[in-house]
Amino acid sequence: MLIVFNGTGTGCSATQALPCRLFGRYDPIDIVALISSRVGTMAEPTTPAPGRIFISYRREDTDFPAGWLYERLADHFDGGQVFKDVDSIQLGDDFVEVITTAVGSCDVLLAVIGDRWLTISDEDGKRRLDNSDDFVRLEIEAALARHVRVIPILVDGARIPRAEELPDSLAGLVRRQALELSPTRFAADTNRLLTVLDRTLVEVHAQTAAKNAPGITALPAEPPPVPEPPPVPEPPVPEPPVPKPPVPERPMPGPKPKAAAPPPAPPPLVPSKQRSAPRRPLARWWLVAAALSAVLLLVAFMLRPQPSVTVPSPGGASVADVVVLLQRAGLEAKVTRGPSDTVATGKLIRTAPSAGAKVQRGTQVTLFVSSGPQVTPLPPGTTKLTVGFVDRFAVSKDNPGSLLKDFHPILFPNPTTGRPQGLDVDLAKALGKKLDVAFTFEGVEHFTHSLSDVKNRHVDIGMSVLRDRPEGREDVDYIDYLKPGMVLLVPKGNPGRLQSLQDLCGRTVVRPIEMPAGSVIDQSHQCEENSEPAITVVSCPKIGGFEPDRGEGVPLEDCPTGRDPLRLVIDGWANAAVLDLPVAERLMETSTVAGRLEIARPHVEAGPYGIAIRKGDRQVRDALQSALQAIIADGTYGRILARWHLQRLAVRTATVNRGP
Repeated sequence: MLIVFNGTGTGCSATQALPCRLFGRYDPIDIVALISSRVGTMAEPTTPAPGRIFISYRREDTDFPAGWLYERLADHFDGGQVFKDVDSIQLGDDFVEVITTAVGSCDVLLAVIGDRWLTISDEDGKRRLDNSDDFVRLEIEAALARHVRVIPILVDGARIPRAEELPDSLAGLVRRQALELSPTRFAADTNRLLTVLDRTLVEVHAQTAAKNAPGITALPAEPPPVPEPPPVPEPPVPEPPVPKPPVPERPMPGPKPKAAAPPPAPPPLVPSKQRSAPRRPLARWWLVAAALSAVLLLVAFMLRPQPSVTVPSPGGASVADVVVLLQRAGLEAKVTRGPSDTVATGKLIRTAPSAGAKVQRGTQVTLFVSSGPQVTPLPPGTTKLTVGFVDRFAVSKDNPGSLLKDFHPILFPNPTTGRPQGLDVDLAKALGKKLDVAFTFEGVEHFTHSLSDVKNRHVDIGMSVLRDRPEGREDVDYIDYLKPGMVLLVPKGNPGRLQSLQDLCGRTVVRPIEMPAGSVIDQSHQCEENSEPAITVVSCPKIGGFEPDRGEGVPLEDCPTGRDPLRLVIDGWANAAVLDLPVAERLMETSTVAGRLEIARPHVEAGPYGIAIRKGDRQVRDALQSALQAIIADGTYGRILARWHLQRLAVRTATVNRGP
């Protein structure tokens, strides 16, 4: 658009006003006036009307992206220019009236569209966009009807809707160029948006100023040339008068003076064909210099160092979200990974500069992210570790009618191949990957040999329902990896009304030899202290030379030959059976057990499962402990437990000998 200042002069484009004025045919006073007006315009902050940029969004769909976008726009523009319902509506305002007014006065509408924008429904199950009173629909309809710029902002992988998916009044939305807003490119995407918004608002502001400002008149793009005035004929220059010869003076008496030299002849006069233009006062050009100095000072002010900002606190946000948080604050982010024994893999350890520090906008903030604990290596030359295991209950041997068969889901044979599988196998593979060794499973002759085979170096480590108990720590160290707990199985309907361990006083409890009696022993002692009968404990099957619980100070009874603990409870021979919780829950999923038994309320404490390492093999123990901590930190441990539905039994850290 061409403009005329003060109603005079040749038309110059707004972007060329200064050079045109300086080098055109204008008085320096005009130059000074022009420069002063331009400097004032640049220096004084403009304050457009509130609601010029309207953010349309659905809370259920894009609440967080809309909030990030609003904060970025509010940082760039005057806060009153950006409208977002919660942040722009004061207490007591009419919600509908304020939104309607804001949309009616906006210059740009940003339609934030998420992956559920099209499909969100109301309490009646109807799509909200099909409701003519829907706020989002009303907002966009008003903007399209006024022919304002509507920019769709796509987040969370959303796409531009197709025309047939929209009401007819919103069909124009599909032809609008959209911007994808990604958390990983937030700064670049918003910078691109800000460029468009700046240009749009400047155009609107210029059009408004051209209509309303006094003394400024719009002209056509190419004004007609101003004709040169005709030349004025010069008046004839009169001939200079011929000087008269001087009259000689009367000589004075006395000596005769010497004759004086004749004066030099005057230079010939050359007639001037054109008068020189009168010079304008030199002082006026000092005003030009002063105005230029003002412009330079303004440029220096605009290029001054950016103001300081505060490094935001990451809180518990993910690393990707912290990067976005820093970019929204006008800072750059750099991610560096390093080991940590206390912070989970992929989690933020700290930032430098730290949160709360004052830095200049554009400063780089380093995010130190955990790569997991440092894994201790195994002894040099170690390429394989042998795991001794048992995957079946001893009572099931030569007893096809036994209800107790294997340790599913902890360790059990594959029904097709017979190879061991389950939680312990998956954990061993994960540990081997961290230590760069192979774990091989080797069955031991009997459960009672599990610890002795480790002690005597027949195997490197022991697994499969081994409890971290004091009686085993004389020969092995335990790395605790699961907190399974124990439960009581009672006849269906709980006819004995066992609601607590105290209700076991004077009754009989049976257990398989692979699973300890745990806190049942302690409760038996408590019964006697309360002058009640002790609890009788039975271990099945009976094995010569192996007498569990001997010396615990509780009444013991031999297990009937060929009977398993569950059938003894079903037949009424025993009041309850003690089993590990994961094994008991798995049994309750089988029809042969679920219809006859149930899990009673009391829980029995017996210590965590542990990986048994020979006492003195410190380097192997430390390597396995660090590897377990590493898979806990990087999430592998949690994923393995989830596969077997054991997440609630997880340990938080890898500990050694932390059982009762």
